[in-house]
Amino acid sequence: MNRAQLQRTNLPWLAAATAVLIAILPFLFTLKFMLARRAEGQDPAVLWIMLATFGSGLLFKGWVAFLIAQWRGERRGELAFRRPALLMLAFAVGLLVWIALTTLFYQVAFVALHRSGGSISLMNVVSTLLTPLLNTLGIWLAWSIATRLLRNDVLPPLAQPNMAPRIAGLAALGLAVVLLCATSFALPTLTLAIPDAGMSLLAYWSSAILPVVLAFVGALLGLRSGVHAVYGGRMLGATLAAMVSAGLLSYGCFVLTSDLLVPQLGLSGGVAATLCVIVLLAGIVGSYGLWMHVFYRSVRRGAAAGTPPPLHS
Repeated sequence: MNRAQLQRTNLPWLAAATAVLIAILPFLFTLKFMLARRAEGQDPAVLWIMLATFGSGLLFKGWVAFLIAQWRGERRGELAFRRPALLMLAFAVGLLVWIALTTLFYQVAFVALHRSGGSISLMNVVSTLLTPLLNTLGIWLAWSIATRLLRNDVLPPLAQPNMAPRIAGLAALGLAVVLLCATSFALPTLTLAIPDAGMSLLAYWSSAILPVVLAFVGALLGLRSGVHAVYGGRMLGATLAAMVSAGLLSYGCFVLTSDLLVPQLGLSGGVAATLCVIVLLAGIVGSYGLWMHVFYRSVRRGAAAGTPPPLHS
């Protein structure tokens, strides 16, 4: 694999690494402040909760940056640049500008809310819901501007290798992002259930490992081979459908066990919970395999016939 081909494979990884590093820089100042507060007697669980939330945010930003770079690169033929370091520099500057703008926005919003006597807790909820949207918009804008500034550096497209592992990885990381972001709301309860803050943080992160591995395996089984582009829209659609299917399956199992098996057949609560977990894990593999097969079936057929569908589909 020559240098240009290697860059076509690595460019999304460079974008993800840049987004993660830029997010870490302002966090270091916050971490320094939190460590000082901990030295003054602040509850250490607060620091661990902040670290867990920040970690899931880093995963989200890296995932979004990778997906945007891959998706736009395929659609616009911008998977390789003559000066990738300059591209990453322009991308990093754009991200820093966006961080400064969003920080200013939140500060102004909190000050205005405080002066008007509004609810700070409501603002916290709104900011929690708004932050992923703003982060996605900022990454998209920064990458779009960077690639536009260096549009004359774009190298001609070449044939892509088998993208099935990359698609499966992106789909599995999407599940990890959803699981970690959803369970982050339960972190205060988790720190109460597990007094050791470090162990509660470990439990928080390790809880997503098995479902993510199973999602990757299921997606890979559904894709097989013959897919030479990610097709971001198809990947997101298949991932969302798989998450909904697995969730509905596990909910149905919970209702069945709680309303029928436990009260009428005398099944113990522990056995019922184990059964629900097994159904959920098996449902993740089956759902990801099924929906990846459905969404990418026309892609594989087109590749076999020599007429793959357009990359924007």
